[in-house]
Amino acid sequence: ITMWNVCNVGAVNLGKPPFPIDTGIGFFNHMLDQFYSHAQVGIGVTVLSLSSSDKDSKNVNRFGSLSGEEQMELSYQVGLALGQVWRETLLCSLLDISNSNNNNNNNKEEEEEGQKSVFSCPLDEALVTCTLGLKSTKLTEDGNDDDDNNSHIGTAEVHLAPYGSHPVGTGRTRIGQWQTCAVEYFFKGLAETSGLDVHLSKIRGDNAHHIVESAFKSIARALRNLLDHTSCYSTPTENNNSHDHDALKQLTFLQKSPIKRTAQVQRSTKETNIDLILDLDTTPSQNGNNKNNISSGLSTLDRFLQTLCDHAGFSLSLACAGDTYVDEHHSVEDVCIAMGQCLNRALGTKAGLVRMWSSYDHNIQAVLDLSNRPCLIHNIKFGKDEYVGDVSVEMLNHALESLVMNAHITLHLVCTATDNKNTHDDDNNNNDDDNNDGDGMANWIHIAKALGKAFKFCTSQDTRRGGKTASSKGTLSV
Repeated sequence: ITMWNVCNVGAVNLGKPPFPIDTGIGFFNHMLDQFYSHAQVGIGVTVLSLSSSDKDSKNVNRFGSLSGEEQMELSYQVGLALGQVWRETLLCSLLDISNSNNNNNNNKEEEEEGQKSVFSCPLDEALVTCTLGLKSTKLTEDGNDDDDNNSHIGTAEVHLAPYGSHPVGTGRTRIGQWQTCAVEYFFKGLAETSGLDVHLSKIRGDNAHHIVESAFKSIARALRNLLDHTSCYSTPTENNNSHDHDALKQLTFLQKSPIKRTAQVQRSTKETNIDLILDLDTTPSQNGNNKNNISSGLSTLDRFLQTLCDHAGFSLSLACAGDTYVDEHHSVEDVCIAMGQCLNRALGTKAGLVRMWSSYDHNIQAVLDLSNRPCLIHNIKFGKDEYVGDVSVEMLNHALESLVMNAHITLHLVCTATDNKNTHDDDNNNNDDDNNDGDGMANWIHIAKALGKAFKFCTSQDTRRGGKTASSKGTLSV
C-alpha cells in the first residue's frame, strides 16, 4: 500500500512534455527534466499525497521535509509509473524488433543479451556511465507479456555514492530537498516496470549535484541511443560492413551544418607566428581523408592534429613559425590555444547540435561535451620516457589543457583497461588511476582518434531539435 497518488504520467518520443513535472521535490523535478533536454523525450508526472488534502500543492518543495524512507517510497513510485509508460509508449517497438529477431535466432547468448546502449555524461565535476539493457520478453499467444514469467522485469544497479566529498567519508545526505538515499529508488522503480536493466556507475566526481545530474543525463542519452539504434562504439568511418554502419548512415542527426562553419586565428608574438584556418564541414577527398596542411614545427603535434581532424571530419590549415630553438613549449601551447579558439568560434552558439558524445579507441575513452564550461580531467599516462617524439610528456598534458580551455569544452579521458589491449570492459572503468605507463606515442594517437570521433558526433546537427540547444538551461552561450 502506497501513500502516493502518481498521476498525469506521460512520455512523448521526440515531443514536448504532455504534462508538467511536479514531484513535490524541486531538485527531483530538475533531474526529470533532463529526459526532455537530452533524450528528446517529453515526460510529465504529478505526485499527490493520499494522506493530506494537498492544499499546499503549488509548493514545488511540498514533500521536501519528508523522512528519508518516505522520499525513497515517493521516488520509487515515480519510477514505477514512468517505467510503465516508457514500456508502453517508447520501448514497445524495440520489444517487437527484439522478439521478431529472436523468433528467427537460435543463438541463446544473443537472445539473453538483447539490446544494449552505453553512454557516459561528462560534467566539469563528475563523470557517470550508464548502461541500458533491454531483453526480449516471452509473449503469450495473444502477443502480450507473459505475466507468469519475470523476464520483462528490469533491474537497477546504482553506484553513485558517496554523493560528494563532504562530509568526508559519507558525502551529502540531501541535494536541495531531495535526499540522496532516495535517488537509487527512482532508478529501481524505473527499471522494474520498463523492463530495462539499468547500470549507473560513477567514474569520478566530488560534487553531489553534478554526480546526480551526470547520472540523469547519461541515462537520458543512453535511452536516446537505444531508441535510435545507435552505438557509441562505432562511427561511420569504421566497420563499413557492420549493421552499426548501416544504421548510422540513416541517422537523421548525423548531418553537417547547412551553414559553413569556419574560423581563422592569426596569432603573432615574439615566440610564435601562427596562421590557423579550421573548417568543420569540409568534404572528404576520394580516399576518405580531409585536405589538411599542417605544419607546427613539431612532428608529434602535427600527427595528433592530423589524426584528430581525419576522424572528426575537419579540414585544418596550420602554419607555425616558433622558437623551437629554445624548446617546444611556446609552439605547443600557442598552436593548441589557436586551435581551441578556432573550434569555439566555428561552433558558434552550438544550437541544434548533438553536443555530447563518448568514443573509444583501443583502451582510451574520450567523453566530450560542447558545454562552454572548460574542464579537462584524465588519467592517461604517456610512458616512462621524458619525451614522446619531439614533445616532452609534460607538454602533452599542457597541449590538451590549452585546447580544452580555449575551445570551451568539457573533456574526460579515461583509460578503460590496465594495459593497452583493445577493451570496452565497463568493470574496469572505476580503476581511474590504475592504468600502467603504456606506450606514450600510442596513447597520444589513441586520444586523437577517440577525441576526433567524439567531435564528429558532437558537432553534427540533430535536425529533430529544430535548432534548439540541447540543454535544460536553453542556451550554452552564457
